[in-house]
Amino acid sequence: MNRSECEEQDSDPRPPECNQLAADRQATLREQRIPGTHHIDHEFTQYLYETPPVTYPVPTDITNLVETLHNAQHGVERALNARNSRTPNP
Repeated sequence: MNRSECEEQDSDPRPPECNQLAADRQATLREQRIPGTHHIDHEFTQYLYETPPVTYPVPTDITNLVETLHNAQHGVERALNARNSRTPNP
């Protein structure tokens, strides 16, 4: 049984072949880790999956800031165009 066949299995518990494939995969991953980085891996995984300590999403703030700057830029451009249209040409 190959890995894709194991993923397609709907029964629980998994067939022994799937458990062995999963164990082999985990062993390979552990062997490939750089020694001494386990705590960093754990902290990074925890960072990715824990609830953030903020109550608002940063992308929303960034989007609002970009919109504010865009509106300000257009306001300056309109003012400059209005001023230039009132200036007589030499």
